[in-house]
Amino acid sequence: MRLKRLLCGVSSALMLISCLSSCGQDTASSINPPVKPEGASEYVQQQWEKWAIGSDIELDWYINSTAITSLKDWDNYTLLKEVKQITGVSPKVRVPSGDLTEKVNTMITMEDWPDLMTLAFGDPIIETLVNEGLVYSMDELCEKYELDWMNEMLPEMVADHKADDGKLYGIPGGYFAPFLVESKDDIGAYTYSVRKDIYKELGEPSIKTLDDFYNTLKLFKSKYPTMNGKSSIPLHLGVAGTEALGVIQHSFGIEKYYVKNDSSVTINVFHPKYQEFMLFMNKLQREGLLDPESLLKDKSTTDTELATCSFMIPAYFWALDNANSTLTNDQRYISIEPLNATGTDTVKFPSQARMGSMFTVIPKGAKNPEAAVKFLRYMLSKDGNLLMMYGHEGKEYEITSDGKIQRTKEVQDAWTNDYTGYRSRTGMFEFTAAFLKPMPEINMEHPDRQKYDRAIADKYCYDETLLTYYMTPEASSDAGIALTKINDAITRAQYKIITAADEQTAKQELDKLKAKIQESGLESVEKFLTERYQKNLKKFGKPAY
Repeated sequence: MRLKRLLCGVSSALMLISCLSSCGQDTASSINPPVKPEGASEYVQQQWEKWAIGSDIELDWYINSTAITSLKDWDNYTLLKEVKQITGVSPKVRVPSGDLTEKVNTMITMEDWPDLMTLAFGDPIIETLVNEGLVYSMDELCEKYELDWMNEMLPEMVADHKADDGKLYGIPGGYFAPFLVESKDDIGAYTYSVRKDIYKELGEPSIKTLDDFYNTLKLFKSKYPTMNGKSSIPLHLGVAGTEALGVIQHSFGIEKYYVKNDSSVTINVFHPKYQEFMLFMNKLQREGLLDPESLLKDKSTTDTELATCSFMIPAYFWALDNANSTLTNDQRYISIEPLNATGTDTVKFPSQARMGSMFTVIPKGAKNPEAAVKFLRYMLSKDGNLLMMYGHEGKEYEITSDGKIQRTKEVQDAWTNDYTGYRSRTGMFEFTAAFLKPMPEINMEHPDRQKYDRAIADKYCYDETLLTYYMTPEASSDAGIALTKINDAITRAQYKIITAADEQTAKQELDKLKAKIQESGLESVEKFLTERYQKNLKKFGKPAY
């Protein structure tokens, strides 16, 4: 069975699962009656009347994400404390490190299921948990506890995430609804950003062709050999270089995977332009136009270098928040027209994931599924979303003349100048990845993103759902094992190719990589990717943009 393969083949697991499932279905309510919070604000009192679940409820919440780190008592955060007061729920968040498969295996064997599990969207273990009957459907919990809350989600939100049996088994976070997708509202693309002041000083040169791109970096290096006492970095590859390399490869028309003319799918290393892409990166390295060590740098070092000695970075705009917070308005990074090395008239870059970034489920071994589902209901509601993501009307946000929700100047300034500190004090946006949902009245974008990044997104972003929706095989499957080997080989080889002393050596390293991929089980990976891609085509059709 798939579960056995994924969870180490524990023979007793299935018996335990059966027990947990049957016990979970009959779990009696363990919710204490709600107690009105004394001394709370008028806002909290009003919200309590509407959303109170009970009192002194502890929910064990497992979150497999580095994007969510609120491990302290929620009383330490102004907004999270209000969530506790309103609902009567005190979440005990744990973000364990280590292999998720092993963690789930431990949950099964030790009967140590949390009440809520938030996992990275598209993790193959989600499908396994669903297929093996280890998590509740939202449909059955709503029916059991007489909850009418499916209307808290857009119909498209439910339809996109339904399992093959037509039921919804979890809640997506960060979902981009069709009305956002089709209008490209609030959607940013991965693209190229430059230091505004330096770009203007250089004459705002075009970088649309390879020659343009190369010559612009050369021009910068000649004018700025050093910055702030450091050797300047014309092209920075960001944290570990992964994101930036991904953006640049899209400039060559290379997507996450390579869809061939017969609609079969393989590793993008076999794309016809992959060699050109890698040799171009090698050329930039050999001429001192990029720092190859940025492939290995952490976020702190990257943020410092972007703020002090760098010119250009291909990345999503959010990667620049920390650097921009230390730069003046005239210095901050702005998005520009991107490099197009596709050999065609068009180039495209993936937008934020349409399907969302996280997925929250309620295990059948949960100790309090009733409180868990009611808590999810509140968090996903408009009231819960506004409090968690934006605060209070008149204090942290205002309603504009066109009906949009816009942060106040005080909050926007704090967002710009003390982003991390403000979040750590308030808890605002701390759970964005888990619960943010699309609302037409919310203006999510930073002013700089509206002015620069949005304009680029309108022209160049596209929906990458077909190549991302559950396109990762189970880690223990033949395809999963092979893909892990292949990805590791690509990571090691890219560094060798880019840092090669000459073009011939770079080509040799690329040839070695292709051979390594072939012998690592490519056939099983291609079979999985092709079958899943065809399934996604049937489910979603062609992208809306």
